[in-house]
Amino acid sequence: MTPHELSELVAKERIRARITAYCRGVDRCDADLIRATYHDDAVEDHGDKYRGGPDGFVEWVIGHVSAMSGSMHALHQIDIDLAGDVAYVESYATARHVLPDADGSGEVLETLGVRYLDRFEHRPEAGWRVARRVVALDYYDVHALPPRARWRTGFATPHQSQEDPSYVRG
Repeated sequence: MTPHELSELVAKERIRARITAYCRGVDRCDADLIRATYHDDAVEDHGDKYRGGPDGFVEWVIGHVSAMSGSMHALHQIDIDLAGDVAYVESYATARHVLPDADGSGEVLETLGVRYLDRFEHRPEAGWRVARRVVALDYYDVHALPPRARWRTGFATPHQSQEDPSYVRG
């Protein structure tokens, strides 16, 4: 492996790690993980839900997700096209959210097929971070969930916070 190939491999792994940390940050409402995804002057475009800078996005997404009783982002293929200190990245993901149903008597599962269309930039002071993200929505589905008591018993209780069992080390 040449030094150039090794450098590209490291860059791609750092970009993948940043995308993975972003998804974990959203699901756990961890502002620091989400914010670390973006350069200070980045633009986040979540369609008509949110368009703007990273600080406002962190506030918006945590407010949105913390109102849910469950959130899980699963990443699929991630295509990274490196061009020096810029990378064009397309990440496929499935986002699943557990929300109250319309009358508040039960819950629904909202499933979204999304793609994060990112322009990552490597800057010496910050490393690889998103400079611009556009979210494409490929599909959307909602269906009723059975009562929680029938499906969540016996498992560790998830939390959209650092109280989640994933933060326990030991």
